[in-house]
Amino acid sequence: MKNPELKNLHLTLKKKWFDMIASGIKKEEYREIKPYWNRRLGRHGTDFVYGVVIFKNGYSRTAPTMAFVINRITTGLPRIVWTDQPLKECYIIELGYQINLNYGNSREEKEKRTDPGTA
Repeated sequence: MKNPELKNLHLTLKKKWFDMIASGIKKEEYREIKPYWNRRLGRHGTDFVYGVVIFKNGYSRTAPTMAFVINRITTGLPRIVWTDQPLKECYIIELGYQINLNYGNSREEKEKRTDPGTA
């Protein structure tokens, strides 16, 4: 049963990591242990308040998105093949099953919206 008090965690990813998660290869996402993430994720994952993580590939309004259930948030060392950061302790967001995958609007749809002759 879903806890109604759990929030959605929104994270932006580089294409490489977004594609690895979308394909099912990468099953964890990492964030540095810093004051910003301590406030958002709770000190070392003890204040778990998120039930779903929504990944976005870039900052565009029409960027691809996907959502996963969060199994748990812990701390530890990342897997070397799933990070391009130095190996040091970080938050580990363990992904559960995928809820949604949306590749955003196609270029053709964008052109239709911006072409005044199609309105």
